[in-house]
Amino acid sequence: MYQKKSGFLAGLFSIVPGAGHMYLGLSKKGASLMALFFADCFLCSIPGLHLLWLGIPVIWFYSLFDAVNKSNLTLQQLSYWKTQDKFLFEDLIGHGQQPQNAHKARLIAGWGLVVLGVYAVFYNFLRPFLWDLYDLIPWLYDLLCNIPAVLFSLGLIALGVYLVRSTRQKAGKDQSAPGGPQCGQ
Repeated sequence: MYQKKSGFLAGLFSIVPGAGHMYLGLSKKGASLMALFFADCFLCSIPGLHLLWLGIPVIWFYSLFDAVNKSNLTLQQLSYWKTQDKFLFEDLIGHGQQPQNAHKARLIAGWGLVVLGVYAVFYNFLRPFLWDLYDLIPWLYDLLCNIPAVLFSLGLIALGVYLVRSTRQKAGKDQSAPGGPQCGQ
């Protein structure tokens, strides 16, 4: 019978994101998840960045389910994952070999940080000055206060269109590949 790490203990330790991975011997991934979780908690305390609360359950559930799933591996299989252990954003930072998508991921992360920064500036510095505008032109005040929500919605729509287009392009390339199976033959 193969020896495994305890799934119960991995789940119990994962109450603190990353601790379950550390229990399994995946220290770099565990430290990354823990740092990401607590950084997200800290950033949520900054006025104007309250939308980052949405990331907390995502990080927590990912950490929990990944640790419990990896605890079902045999010790031999887990030793393979230990050799592949790396920090979550190691490819973005630039250590080791960079995959081909690293430039694109850096670009997306950079624009995401710019959008968060602009939103925080708007929420913390410009919004208080808009109260004077409310007395003069109430509809313009409402429009300007909803700009962040509109931009966020447009960003979601753009991301969805991008994902649909990239999926269609990939499917088109797969069908036109020479030597591939043809439908109806």
